[in-house]
Amino acid sequence: TATARSPKAKHTMLPGLLRQLPALVYCATRKHVEAVTASLCQHGFAAEPYHAGLSHPQRKQVQEDFISGKTPVVVATNAFGMGVDKADIRTIVHFDLPGTLEAYYQEIGRAGRDGKPATAILFDRAADRQLQEFFIQNAHPPAQDVHRVYDVLRSTRENPVWLRAAEIGEQTGIEERAVQSCLSVLRRHNMVARASSRDPVSGVTMHGVQLLDPERALSLTEAEMDTARHHAFGQLDKMAAYPRAGCQRYTLLRYFGETP
Repeated sequence: TATARSPKAKHTMLPGLLRQLPALVYCATRKHVEAVTASLCQHGFAAEPYHAGLSHPQRKQVQEDFISGKTPVVVATNAFGMGVDKADIRTIVHFDLPGTLEAYYQEIGRAGRDGKPATAILFDRAADRQLQEFFIQNAHPPAQDVHRVYDVLRSTRENPVWLRAAEIGEQTGIEERAVQSCLSVLRRHNMVARASSRDPVSGVTMHGVQLLDPERALSLTEAEMDTARHHAFGQLDKMAAYPRAGCQRYTLLRYFGETP
């Protein structure tokens, strides 16, 4: 664990922590990914960013260059790692606090798969918790908003529905980011799925929403959403306490039900 009092302190400390390469640096937001990548490049590292805001070909190229060894450092959101099979990662740094111990354990588990020594470093800054709290609130919108979004989708009498989140927002009075959160909740409850279709003339890919059972009513209640929020905050409490644990190995083993 590396204690930092400010984001600037983390940027200052990070280059000195990347002594053993290849390395992965995980950040909580796309903005942080871009800032950390720029900072590392200024310090002479051949670093590349990876996040969902990049095009599919860009993301694929970053993955391939990291696996081949052409790019020694990737700075990424948690979108990076699934399907990336690289045994010789020597260092993993969490620039921001993860939301859960499960996510943290999974991500540090990508280091040292070749059986050789590897290092996992977690920046510890108390204020970083606020960002994860913001994510939790966004991921658990009011139940009534989820119902309003679902009602708009059903009212189109189309399936799939090719409305953009901004258009749904105009009809419901819910801001676009919150509409995306509502759609995520509907996907988690198996009410909808993502849909896509390529326009044969322009070649442009359209993205929409597939109603899995348009006749099925949504039974989501605010009590259920509140329970989900409470659980997520509980998970965050455990993650936030981890850097200050007397023995971090003991804490992880106990959390996953093993006897240290």
